[in-house]
Amino acid sequence: AVRRTGALPLALEEVLAQQSGWVALDQPYLNQGFQQDVYWLRATLRNSGAAPVRGLLDIGYGLLDDIRLTVIDLGSGARSDFVVGDKQEYSRRPVDYPNFAFPMVFEPGTDYRLVLRIETSSSMQVPLVLWDTVHFAEVRYREAIFFGLLIGMILIMACYNLFLFIALKDRSYVYFAACLTGYVLVEMILSSVSYAYLWPTQVDWNDKALVISANLALAGLARFSVNFLNLRENLGSFRILLDLETALCLLLAAMAFVFPYQIMIMVTAVNVVAVSLTGY
Repeated sequence: AVRRTGALPLALEEVLAQQSGWVALDQPYLNQGFQQDVYWLRATLRNSGAAPVRGLLDIGYGLLDDIRLTVIDLGSGARSDFVVGDKQEYSRRPVDYPNFAFPMVFEPGTDYRLVLRIETSSSMQVPLVLWDTVHFAEVRYREAIFFGLLIGMILIMACYNLFLFIALKDRSYVYFAACLTGYVLVEMILSSVSYAYLWPTQVDWNDKALVISANLALAGLARFSVNFLNLRENLGSFRILLDLETALCLLLAAMAFVFPYQIMIMVTAVNVVAVSLTGY
């Protein structure tokens, strides 16, 4: 069940005591887009087996600012509390994993209440999956290999285009390399790989890096379109439009240091559509 509390600073005890206002999720996971409300999620689990069950609760989206999970043993009243988020240093995470994972132990014949508080300036999406530890390791290992191969191939393409620029002196290649590099950074940030391995203590940089990388990639795409299609000679008016879009991309990248992340990421999302359609 999910409960939306807006900006109300409700304590965990208040939320646990309130039985009304909860709504059952009618979708696979919570996905509310960009907004500033605080969301609470709760679930009751029971281990009906004869042996303890060890698992991991996985939140498959790494751009959530503040996550507070409480696991309550309804029999003994024992509690486990976790506080994580991309506004916390990476070292505070209970599991060394780019997204958010929480270790769980469910004793046989015992009921558990899980209460999750989510607050973020990014998109409010909370894909929750409860894994057994072995299956989790197998699936995430395969995903990591695929992601590494994909990112590696794109970086090789970027390096190849840089070599072509050095050899041929055609600026189209360096613009395309910049676009590919920016795309790689965006994918690494969205998957939280960058936060885990590149800047694990820079909690304020992660959001800015996403806006900057996306807009620099778009600027590279716009400049590549101008040079590769030779728009200076073929379509002068269209070139002016792409020149303006390039300037806008660079301005948005600079504005990431000044304006709030939620505003900048929404403007950047619109800019992605605009530049992509223009280049197409």
